[in-house]
Amino acid sequence: MMKCIKKITFFLLTWMVIVDCFAAKDRLKPDEEYNFYKTKYPDKATVYSLKKQTVDFSCINDSIVTKINVYEEIFHLGDNTVRYATDKVFSSSFVEISNLKAYTLIPEKKKYTQLDVAEFKTSYDKNSSVFFDDSKEISFTFPSIQKGAKTVLEYTKTIKDPRMMHMFFFDTYIPVDQTIYTVEYDNRITINPQFFNADQLSIQSEKSNISDSRSSVSFKASDVDEIKFERDCPSYKTLAATLYCSVSYFINNVGDTIYLNSSLDKLHEWYRTFVKDILNKDESLNELVNSIVGTEEDPLEKVRKIYYWVQENVKYIAFEDGMRGFVPHPGSHVIDKRYGDCKDMASAIVSMLREINIEANYTWVGTRDLPYKYTVLPDPVTDNHMIASFVHNGRTYYLDATGQYTPLGLPTSMIQGKECLISLGEKKYEIKEVPVIPKEVNIMTDSVSISIEKGKVSGIGQATLSGYAKVFNSYKLVKASQKSIDDYVKRLLTKGSNKFHLDNYSLSNITDRDKPILINYDFNISDYYRQIGDNIYINPVLDKTMTDAILENRSVPIENEYKYINRNIVKLTIPDGFQLNSVPENIIKSNDNFGYSITYQSNASEVIVTKEFYLDYLVMDSDQFESWNTIILEYAKACRKAIILSKN
Repeated sequence: MMKCIKKITFFLLTWMVIVDCFAAKDRLKPDEEYNFYKTKYPDKATVYSLKKQTVDFSCINDSIVTKINVYEEIFHLGDNTVRYATDKVFSSSFVEISNLKAYTLIPEKKKYTQLDVAEFKTSYDKNSSVFFDDSKEISFTFPSIQKGAKTVLEYTKTIKDPRMMHMFFFDTYIPVDQTIYTVEYDNRITINPQFFNADQLSIQSEKSNISDSRSSVSFKASDVDEIKFERDCPSYKTLAATLYCSVSYFINNVGDTIYLNSSLDKLHEWYRTFVKDILNKDESLNELVNSIVGTEEDPLEKVRKIYYWVQENVKYIAFEDGMRGFVPHPGSHVIDKRYGDCKDMASAIVSMLREINIEANYTWVGTRDLPYKYTVLPDPVTDNHMIASFVHNGRTYYLDATGQYTPLGLPTSMIQGKECLISLGEKKYEIKEVPVIPKEVNIMTDSVSISIEKGKVSGIGQATLSGYAKVFNSYKLVKASQKSIDDYVKRLLTKGSNKFHLDNYSLSNITDRDKPILINYDFNISDYYRQIGDNIYINPVLDKTMTDAILENRSVPIENEYKYINRNIVKLTIPDGFQLNSVPENIIKSNDNFGYSITYQSNASEVIVTKEFYLDYLVMDSDQFESWNTIILEYAKACRKAIILSKN
């Protein structure tokens, strides 16, 4: 009992200190407030002095009305923070913006003077990655940004469907001194607050009764560091400390329980309404499907032909227009128009396969920039993508036609390792995890035969690209200008030194998804080796990829698109009158993320050097950087070793 009283007393004292800090800063004069933040954040140009949202869930007329009041206050500590003057607020068919106010508080001797934003410009979101997006941006510029000023943004968001709740991020691109997220709700509503990536924060929570019929819960944090973004780092949502508060269910006016984001069953039930009108066979597709399949009898080959037809003939164009962001068009409509978004392409595949009695299924999945799982968060925020899937001989095939050059059997790289929701019937579904493709599938092998004379290396080679190595290079080698292809191939094949010259090349299997890309080429490298007296010194490891991959001054995890192996084979013809004098020892080393080997073989006429390295991670955490740097330094050193050829 005494321990319990001590815990309660400690919590109350902590809460009083936090409340007192808020009140104390409100009483500070402009110069005192500046000194407070400058002392606390001496190296920062700006800081969120307060980042606050208050959510109101209310039961009105047998539905839930959701309003979010947003208040953001940024304190400017530097002399040149004008880059923070421009800001935007976004709305859509699901989110209405009202009560928008933005102003600058300009410091004077004892108080601030408020200077309001004069103009708000509303336009469609031009920076969106989709062809059509119903979201709009309201842009504005804070006036008179200066050292010691505060910019304040206030507005109300009305969420038209409680299933479309937004995430709340405690941290952002600048430090946050104080942040508060409060949820006020009718007692007929059951909410479900969930935290993600928030273990590093000390978040205080308080629940209270507003009245006999309403309650509230608040979550507060202070001294929140800014998120550090670096090249090839995971997404913002992966890095940010996040709170998501959904409505699980509510009780309507007649006492019925209405379930929303409460379980996978309810999520699937809702998603099923999006496709219920396009589940039947469409006889209008019969002639086209039969012309594509022809006399093929093997079910897997039938799927391959239809899948590749959709990839080649339906252009991916993303749409976000209200519920069109969730509801696919019928397959026949997509095929007639020859364009559509991910849902439409999935619909085309499912419709065409079902027309020949192959059971394909609508499948929802989140891309890797969403760090959520259906089994943890059965909610629309968990996914942002739709594909088709089907099972053959116990194996699930993931058919994502937005990956234009992705072969059957290989999921698009952006959904590797992600849970997917596969609809199998009206009340039947399953959760499966898309496999992470092993490195042995994704290989680039570059094999060359070289001869040396008068300081110059001449050679012929063949590069082979398979798996994701092929897929990603296909985007650079198909439907591009000849100059772009020439430049890209040269960059891809460059080796030895910056004096590498690609004499000519030819490409094979570029458009055949099921065969590796082949690049046959001739090349030369000037001034690559040295002859001193009777000895020739040459480094036969021509490929120097990854030798400079040291991670310095980095604290953010690094993300890799896919696991892969890079293999380089060099066959050096020993010139007449010379013999092999010295060769380095073979070496093989590896850790959890990286491994390499360099081996040497020789006979009287040639030396064969095989160098191979691999990357075996999708995300590497910062605590693995030291081990990474150690092995990269060893690898770089091993790649610099030379062989010695001496006159007979």
